[in-house]
Amino acid sequence: MNQKRIIPVLLVDNGRLVKTKSFQEKVYLGDPINTINIFNEKEVDEVIVLDISATKSKSGANFDLVESLYSECFMPLAYGGGISSMEDIEALFKIGIEKVVINHAKNEIGLIESAARRYGSQSVVGAIDIIEVNKDKLVYLHDSKKAVQNCPISVAKELVVRGVGEIFVNFVDRDGLRIGYDVDYIDEMAKALTVPLIACGGAAEFKDLVRLANQTEVSAAAAGSVFALYGKYDAPLVMYPTYEYLKKHLN
Repeated sequence: MNQKRIIPVLLVDNGRLVKTKSFQEKVYLGDPINTINIFNEKEVDEVIVLDISATKSKSGANFDLVESLYSECFMPLAYGGGISSMEDIEALFKIGIEKVVINHAKNEIGLIESAARRYGSQSVVGAIDIIEVNKDKLVYLHDSKKAVQNCPISVAKELVVRGVGEIFVNFVDRDGLRIGYDVDYIDEMAKALTVPLIACGGAAEFKDLVRLANQTEVSAAAAGSVFALYGKYDAPLVMYPTYEYLKKHLN
């Protein structure tokens, strides 16, 4: 079995690094390029960058920012945000991005299929946002800011059929709140899929990352706050578990 990965997720808003809570309020953290440089020093496995402003405004990917980030990044870099055409994807891969992260929305299914055919499944990550409503797990849509009566596991399976080589899930009602992962549901989802699953949303400390990796079938434990905010006052501080810590605690 491959070694489980521990992946920081960086949210970018108009070129600035931010952290959100439940996909709403944003806290400014600093310069994403400086953060990438610190992660280089800490020998991070890989990093996911999501441009939430590009997604919201539908202005397209900020290629200048992506190129600046990639030029400083010594680890595999996946990017999502504002990707709406094969031309966007081609430009991102020309820059050097290893994977593109594309949301599951219906109008993007054709794009996912085309990207997987041209560049291979290993280059395309299908993203799903999950929210809990009356104890039911539902799919959350950014554009309408509402839940839809779709089973996230069924949506993930459909994305696999369409060609994605990996699934990235983020839990809206755990985002930035540090209340722990939904371990049971994540494990259920991971076991139901035939491709690797990256799960994000809820990590409070490094122990949560390790617990998720060790107790479930996920391929990677991802997080934002735990790598960027420290202490009860959420002071900005870039962190990552040491190699020795991971070697000791990861199964």
